[in-house]
Formats: sequence, structure tokens, C-alpha cells
Amino acid sequence: MAFFQTASSLNSQRSTNEIIDSNQVINIVNNIDDKVSVVNNIQYKNYKTLFTDISYLVTNDEEHNLNNIFSHQITTTKTKANVFVNFNFSYKCSYGFQERITINIYRDQTKIYTDSNLGSQNFTGGLIGKYSITFIDNLSKISTFKYYIRFKLENNISQEPQGIYNFNSITLIEY
Repeated sequence: MAFFQTASSLNSQRSTNEIIDSNQVINIVNNIDDKVSVVNNIQYKNYKTLFTDISYLVTNDEEHNLNNIFSHQITTTKTKANVFVNFNFSYKCSYGFQERITINIYRDQTKIYTDSNLGSQNFTGGLIGKYSITFIDNLSKISTFKYYIRFKLENNISQEPQGIYNFNSITLIEY
């Protein structure tokens, strides 16, 4: 029995009445796989991405460690490894006066980057900002390294839930 799918759901350039069969779908997938394999062979051997849509909102101004909630790890394969690190998420802050957020990036127990006082110092009734950071971490041993964030609100007089809103991804690539 052959598999049939309307082409409009697979390719917007085809007419909505055209029907394709499973052999055409397999050919499309194989072509994509071939192109992805070529790119992967050229660039990286150790590549990991974590995708999620978790939020972590709080009403206090203590530091919050997201080590067990939004973290990712990579095991290096070289003694002198460079690891491409990318975090993507949104944050929610600035309901009231001076309710900004500070984000700290950690590798294991070591703070390696800080972004202080993100958001508006003024009242906004709630601000959602996009956060994306990319950097190269130079490592000097073969080991497993864990990357995660901690955050702290400047204060929260408004008592509105604020913090990390909609984690998107963490990408780690050794090269």
C-alpha cells in the first residue's frame, strides 16, 4: 500500500491538488540528509543542542541557580578544546521601578560571563526581552563540562512573577 500526502503540506510551491507518493518523499529526505552530512563532515564532530520551552519566574530578589533545570553538558575529546557556546531564551522583568535582571553564565561551578541590569530601570508594566549570547570557551583538558545559568532580580517590589521566560536552546560544539 502506497503512502500519499497532499503536496501543499510538504512544499508550498506545488499546487494544492498535486499528489506525491512515498518514493518522492524518500528522495526529498535523502537529498536533505546528504547535504546535512556534507556540512557536518566539514565542520564539527562533537555537537549538542538542547531545545526546551520551560519558564522559571519568581517573586523574590534572590539568586536562582538553574543548574538542574536549564543546563547542557559536553565531553571534550581534545586536551586543548575550543567549545562554541550559545544560549537563547527570553527574560521577563521591569514591572516596577528598578526591577531589572542580571544573568550569569556558568561552566561547572565557575562564573564565566555576566550581563547586569537587563531591562528598563523605569516602570514598564512588564518587559519581555530576548537574550542570546554566543562565545568560544577555551578548555585545557579532556573532561565533561556543564553549562548553565543563574539569574537575580535587582528587586521585586511589584511582586509580579519575573525571571527567565521561555528557554529556547543551549548549543555546545567542540571544534
